[in-house]
Amino acid sequence: MTLSTPPLISLVVPVYNVADYVGDCIASLKAQTLTDFEVIVIDDGSTDGSADQLRRAIGDDPRFRVILQPNAGLSGARNTGLDHVSAPVIGFVDSDDRVAPDYLSQMYAVLEDTGADWVSCGISFCPKGGEVRTHTGLHDAWALEDGAAPERHDLSNWCDVVRHFPSAWNKLYRADLIAGLRFDVGTLYEDHAYFWQAAARTDHLVRINRPLYLQTQGREGQITAETSDVIFQQFDVLDRLAGLAEGLDRPGLDAALRRIATRLTFERGGLVQDRARRARFVRQAQDWMAAHGFAPDCTLSVPIWWQDLLTGAVPVTVVVPSDGTMAPLTETLSSLARQTLCEAEILLVPDESRAMATTPERAALFAAAAVHPGVSVLSGAQGVHGARNRGLDMARGRYVVFLDAGDRLPPRALANWASRLSVAQASVGFGGMYLGPDETFHSGLHQRDGIAAVRLEDEAGFVPTLDDGIEVHGHPSVKMFNRAFLQRYNLQFPKGALSSTLFMLDALAQSQRAVYLPYFGARIATRPECRKLWRGPLTAEALWEGLMAQDTMPGLAAMSPAHKARLWARMIWEKINYADFPDVQTRAQFEKQVLALSVQMDALNQAPLDPFIGPRVRGLLGLNAG
Repeated sequence: MTLSTPPLISLVVPVYNVADYVGDCIASLKAQTLTDFEVIVIDDGSTDGSADQLRRAIGDDPRFRVILQPNAGLSGARNTGLDHVSAPVIGFVDSDDRVAPDYLSQMYAVLEDTGADWVSCGISFCPKGGEVRTHTGLHDAWALEDGAAPERHDLSNWCDVVRHFPSAWNKLYRADLIAGLRFDVGTLYEDHAYFWQAAARTDHLVRINRPLYLQTQGREGQITAETSDVIFQQFDVLDRLAGLAEGLDRPGLDAALRRIATRLTFERGGLVQDRARRARFVRQAQDWMAAHGFAPDCTLSVPIWWQDLLTGAVPVTVVVPSDGTMAPLTETLSSLARQTLCEAEILLVPDESRAMATTPERAALFAAAAVHPGVSVLSGAQGVHGARNRGLDMARGRYVVFLDAGDRLPPRALANWASRLSVAQASVGFGGMYLGPDETFHSGLHQRDGIAAVRLEDEAGFVPTLDDGIEVHGHPSVKMFNRAFLQRYNLQFPKGALSSTLFMLDALAQSQRAVYLPYFGARIATRPECRKLWRGPLTAEALWEGLMAQDTMPGLAAMSPAHKARLWARMIWEKINYADFPDVQTRAQFEKQVLALSVQMDALNQAPLDPFIGPRVRGLLGLNAG
């Protein structure tokens, strides 16, 4: 294949120890539908066989030129490539990434059609073995619009500039725009200063609404996944950006720096799971912001919990009641210790009637708390409902989660749930769960279509009704609540058999917005020692009294007889199927009580019951079993 002189496009590909990836990168470039390009490959002192992989992948293709040099880092390699380009249009492709076959043809056509100085495109994030996600390339917008025309983005304000991914890749540049620009050598996160300098030379950027650049994620050694002390170099980069922009005739610098500092500190610090290192990083971020007179600004899709950390607030409180049984509690505390939101406040609240201060069980609670960071033990609670209320009274978090001992959350649950509630400005979030040893998924709804899918899937949330609340499973471990909302309406867990269900119903009834949490559902333990309330052989009278507790709850004043009938039938079904009755006689007495109480509930004859209420339970309720 022959090249024009010069080619239309020069691409710079820096290579360092990516032997497992570089072949696919080169193959994606060779597959381009636009063929008039050159690739300057810089082997930056690789020691893992990358050079051999390069030779095999390139073959005899004359468009590729390999330059060998001692290791100089990513900036040094890119700068070497810039010294050898010859085309009027230049781009960068990282050697562990790939591009779509029409990447160059689409990008070049838009550049020529618009006359722009540079063009960017959407991105496919490709984690190893994980689900591919697409992104616009804008910090404040995730969703790509299928078929949307290229979009012209004004850059006349620095706040417009910081919306865009500063990556050198996913862009093509006219050589005139970046003439003389070089990447800062000797520092990480070098793309930022290069992007700002290029942006300072033009007043707009054109963006293609297609994910043409395929970025690999999760590779060992990847800079963007770095969590060692090198992340502290981010503050040098922020200082560099502030210095670059000073004196330029472009407004919005302070607001842009405030936003990008919040965004970049989150990108670096949000990945760190070493609690001490993260605490040091957060303190330095706080100091940097304070030195510049900035408050955190979450405009660029930064989760609210990172803003809380930068302001010294507590993002989430988790309340865990305990009866002193240690094995389930240890499982729950261990799962909380693995949360990516490692600053969560965890309040362990013993039921004083079961784990008194003088008992060995109570001492074991303090011992468990001592080995799990962030855990405090509270006293002064009677019963599970009292323990939850005690935890709520003492909580400091923006959001509150109530877990049962034995239940486990996946590592990203608290961070994801808090972000979902924040984006939707919701007071209540509820989601699905995984039940039993085989972790069967349960949607968290008693009927899968009980709430329309379009409402559940809306990231902006929805306005809940009491009918919605009746559909939601009452288990507390798959819910998150805005603490200020709970306090404003003085919401508390009532005493009785239906405590967590009525609390959830009351909260939804008074909430102006709820949101479904489709990801990171809790793993619900179903072992007898974990589900004592669920399996407890309560009398039918106790269940009835628990249901009637709703009469004292202001948010449930509108509960209809049909709602009560449905809840009653559900309670009886659960006890019949899951309660550990000690003997046949006790079970028979329970069933007799159910029938005697059910005849007092006229609405049972007309109420639409849950679909899983079968003939046997219907018969116990005095209904036609057909």
